[in-house]
Amino acid sequence: AILAIKFGAYAVSMYIAGVAVVVGHNFPVFFGFKGGKGVATSLGVILLLDWKIGLITLVIALAIMAVSKYVSLGSVMAALVFVIIQIVVMIATDSFDITRFICVVILGGLLIIRHRANIKRLLNGTENKLGSKKKERFLNSRSGICTDTLRMNTMLKTKNHGKHILIAICSFLFIMTS
Repeated sequence: AILAIKFGAYAVSMYIAGVAVVVGHNFPVFFGFKGGKGVATSLGVILLLDWKIGLITLVIALAIMAVSKYVSLGSVMAALVFVIIQIVVMIATDSFDITRFICVVILGGLLIIRHRANIKRLLNGTENKLGSKKKERFLNSRSGICTDTLRMNTMLKTKNHGKHILIAICSFLFIMTS
């Protein structure tokens, strides 16, 4: 990233650093490469890359979540919207860069891929809705155990997404200033 900044590719190096932060969160070395889905981390990175696009993405995600009551649907749609807006902006401003394009696709695509189990449950009609009863929310219709809950319990045992966003921002800033 430092070489890219010195050679005038500052914006592209920010995208590369952002991808590194999200990949590091999703596949942490210290947890056997089993991390979260990267929603909060991706949001932090997107807000740092372009706060306007980040806010648009966040508003769309929250609107989808409020209407559908599916957090996973809002997250996946936000990732898709982020990729589309970034591509439109690159084309409209005649600033298309292949490295930036690849980073945008990786950021959005990784979030969507990490939600593949949720997407299957959405398609099957078995995804839990926001505000459902605790028993319904934590039980899977097949195994009786929610794999997301187990994964979260084996990690830092935290549900504080604000903390994840702060860590993502700090990591991003550290990479950019190193």
